[in-house]
Amino acid sequence: MRLLDQFRLRLRSLVRRDDLERELGVELRFHLDQLTEDNIAAGMEPQEARIAAQRAIGGIAQYEEECRDMRQMNLIDDLSRNVRHAARALRRNPGFTVLAVLTLGLGIGASTAAFSVIYGVLLKALPFSDPDRLVAVWHRAPGLNIDELEHGASTYLT
Repeated sequence: MRLLDQFRLRLRSLVRRDDLERELGVELRFHLDQLTEDNIAAGMEPQEARIAAQRAIGGIAQYEEECRDMRQMNLIDDLSRNVRHAARALRRNPGFTVLAVLTLGLGIGASTAAFSVIYGVLLKALPFSDPDRLVAVWHRAPGLNIDELEHGASTYLT
């Protein structure tokens, strides 16, 4: 199946779910009725033919679930159900909700600050055209046992 057709089918499954479920039920009942008519044509009583058709098909609910699995929309259904459940749980416990939001905000802020510092210090390129040619000149005072970087002594060699 082409990618565009798959996208249209999944979009239809998402937007017009009730119509699709109704169509699925009608189609499965049609197949059950066809098997029943075939059994009646083979010489069975109508009641017996219906039971034999149901036995041959198995559970209609099982086929409906298999069709839903083939459309791969269970993930979206489960996600929406979980989001609604979480929203109800958070609405019932406002103290926990405030604490959770504050914790998330603090965590996100701390990670953003840490990344900003790491990016600025370690990852961002130096503002020079040839940063590998940048040198530092050290001054040594042997009598005082001090090694220090001369203030302003860093030079860019050309």
